[in-house]
Parts: sequence; C-alpha cells; structure tokens
Amino acid sequence: MTGLRAIATPRGAATVVAVTLMWCGLWREISVANVLAGLAVAVAIMASGMGPAATGRLNVIALVKLFAVITIDLIKATWTVAFETITPGNNTQESVIAVALPPGHRRYGLLLTIAITITPGTAVVDISEDGSIVYLHLLYHESRDDTVAHTLRLARMAAEAWPEPDPAPDAGRRPSEVTS
Repeated sequence: MTGLRAIATPRGAATVVAVTLMWCGLWREISVANVLAGLAVAVAIMASGMGPAATGRLNVIALVKLFAVITIDLIKATWTVAFETITPGNNTQESVIAVALPPGHRRYGLLLTIAITITPGTAVVDISEDGSIVYLHLLYHESRDDTVAHTLRLARMAAEAWPEPDPAPDAGRRPSEVTS
C-alpha cells in the first residue's frame, strides 16, 4: 500500500510520528512551526511511497531502543563538539568515508540519514544511486571504525523496528498455481 492511505495504518502513523520527531530534533526545537513542517515532510514522504511498506508489524520496543540510541548519540556528540569548540587549538581531522550497508537496508535510508546527520560531528553527504553505500563526513577521522560499526548498528536497529513483512502465502507460486 502506498500513498496517503498508508498513513492510516499503525506503521504509517508511526512513520509520520517518527519523521516529525526527527524533524524537530534536526531543528533542535519542538515548536508549532517545526511540528507542522515535520508533519508536512512526513506526509510528503508517505504520499510519494518512499516510506516503509505499510504492511508488516511495527516493533515498538525496537523503535524505542533506536530512538534511545539516537538520543544518547545526540547528547554525547553535542558535548564532544561543544568541548572542541571552546578549547583552544584544532583537534579535528575531517574526512569522508563510505559505509556499505547490508543488502535490503536501502528502505531505511531516510531514517539512517536523519539519525546520522542529527548527531553533531557526522553528516551524510551522499548515498549511492542504489542505496547500498552511504558517504559520511566525519569531524574526527580517528573515530572512523567506530562510526562504521555504529552506522551498521543503526541500520540493524531500524530493520528490527520495521521488519520486512512476511511474504504472502502465494508468493512462491507461479501465477497459474494461485487459487482464488
């Protein structure tokens, strides 16, 4: 199910809420304007069919864990970047790295982009055309290995929160074998 009808499902509603909260987090303020703008972005995403499939089961516990990890990342990274800003000298060594995402994680591209970019010190600068590689700008190149591992962890957590729906019972049959 795509389009605006997908919003009426539990998964669609959760997607709208999640994107709206992430939008407010990106602007670091919950205000009427940010909530309305976040809702507009979420509805546009769902209407375009870019959101997660409207079938399947939303794992609320996994979603809460994902948001908790993102919140902790935001707090830790904000502290690190703030400390870097107020201390004399420049201890940064910026770089751009490529992180190959596991197969099937393309559908979480928007969620991963927001989760990564909302955290100070990292930003998504590009995604490969097929969505299998995400290019990240790092403020601290020495944290490259940790960032790659963390990005893959976020992808895995997103997949746990919005698992692929089970295939239809007739999915493995040829069209001529499907009974009505």
